Amino acid sequence: MYTHKTPLKSYLPIRSRTLYKGIIGGETDHYTYENNEWWQLYRDDKSIAHEYVGEYSTDLYSKEARTIIANHNADKPMFMYLAFQAAHVPLQAPDSYIDMYSHITDPDRRVYAAMVTCMDDAIGSVVEQLKQSGLWNNTVLVVSTDNGGPHASGNNWPLKGAKATLWEGGVRGVGFVTSPLLDNRVRGSSNHQLIHVTDWLPTFVSLAGGDSNEIKSMDLYGVDQWNTISKNQPSMRDDVLINLVPESLMNKAKTKDRWTENEYFDVGIKAAVRVGDWKLLTGHQGPAIWFAAPESDHDTVYESDNRIVRLYNLAEDPTESNNLADSRTDKVLQCLKKLGEYLPTVLPVLNEPSINQDEAELLMPNHILAPWDLAAYKKIALLKLG
Repeated sequence: MYTHKTPLKSYLPIRSRTLYKGIIGGETDHYTYENNEWWQLYRDDKSIAHEYVGEYSTDLYSKEARTIIANHNADKPMFMYLAFQAAHVPLQAPDSYIDMYSHITDPDRRVYAAMVTCMDDAIGSVVEQLKQSGLWNNTVLVVSTDNGGPHASGNNWPLKGAKATLWEGGVRGVGFVTSPLLDNRVRGSSNHQLIHVTDWLPTFVSLAGGDSNEIKSMDLYGVDQWNTISKNQPSMRDDVLINLVPESLMNKAKTKDRWTENEYFDVGIKAAVRVGDWKLLTGHQGPAIWFAAPESDHDTVYESDNRIVRLYNLAEDPTESNNLADSRTDKVLQCLKKLGEYLPTVLPVLNEPSINQDEAELLMPNHILAPWDLAAYKKIALLKLG
């Protein structure tokens, strides 16, 4: 597991009866576990980066997972979250895997393919350990991406966009669920029901026999989707808020649109919502590009449409090629109303004060990246003022 930003101590994923091993920063070297000379690998609350220099991250995490499984009491339940650094930048992989893809001429694509294949083998080794430990027959394994691929190394063709965009190439995740507990009728099938990342928590709790009333009392956005997954029943949700940028952080679009004057939602705000098969995007979304893989016969396509209200029927148009905002005003209004309902519930982003290089040197002179707190930050401020 890893996070992209150095957290405050209170945000660390360290809890009682919880084991943690991973990085606490982003874009960490897969062999040295440092970024810009800052060590980032931890076990629980202890820095261990120096112990594993030279060991590839995917092998490191899968080995840790297999050890935990091998030592686990099979009579007790277990939840394991195994989030590989791969296939995140920096693009690095063992030579033996890179050599498998010598036919790919683009160097980034070649290493990216190697990283994914190495991760695939690592997941396979974890499954094998579950079987050896007698846990597999009562296990549900979920493998999922967290977002679309980056355009420089990954590829989302024929979907529009890439990681960090609200186009389908950025937000439509792929994954699979496998388990001996699945009904034979759904094994090997494809499921295109609407599921959101927040649905995993209530789904797992329900699957593990948790108290459904307690889950309901938590007022979660997520819903239990186990019947949708295991029996291909209709999704338990009809809409998903894809993103709604808090007003304090946005550069609101000044462009006028026929929808500028509506009673539900300010279309200058960058947002995206899906209601049934319909997806609405508002505000400036940035470049709309269909990125072609270097080894493909396709050409990268750039869209010239820069309107701030876009509506797509994803069932018929998953590539978001045909903006129907002018012809399906009923659906635009339906989606704008939904965004308006979500707007009051948006929470402010937790932007704690950042620290610069000199302040970091004072807080962490040994270059071991560590969580910092407001008290330490205030001491630094006093030192600077003094």
